[in-house]
Amino acid sequence: MGVRDVGFETPKLLIDGELVDSNSGATFETRNPATGEHLADIPRGESQDVDRAVRAAREAQSEWYHDYSIRDRATMLRKFAELLREHAEHLGAIDAADSGNPYTAMKGDAEAAAECVDIFAGLALEIKGETIPVSEDTLNYTLQQPYGAWAE
Repeated sequence: MGVRDVGFETPKLLIDGELVDSNSGATFETRNPATGEHLADIPRGESQDVDRAVRAAREAQSEWYHDYSIRDRATMLRKFAELLREHAEHLGAIDAADSGNPYTAMKGDAEAAAECVDIFAGLALEIKGETIPVSEDTLNYTLQQPYGAWAE
């Protein structure tokens, strides 16, 4: 099975909500390890691409955190989980071709990812801090806040 067999177009990097080539135009080849078939030339993300992606992620995180309530964020995560389920067959076919693993296992991975996202959506509504009495006239408190975007 090739990438084109599952309707996958030329791969791009997803940066700031747009599908783009790498800044340098460099690519690397990916092959189906089970058959040796050429699947695609993938954009090789390099330091400039990573920097641009991290900047975009930080901006998006700020919007996500400040512009949407926790309930809205949980709703969006549930919608994302539903999209993963709707596209599990397609995602499984792409992953099977790229990894050489059985299709049923890769489709199962997409379904498991959807389950995890659903769990995270529920947890979003449960994140709370703690109030810690230090003395009669002092309280300390903790807040659970996202760490932020980073790249390795």
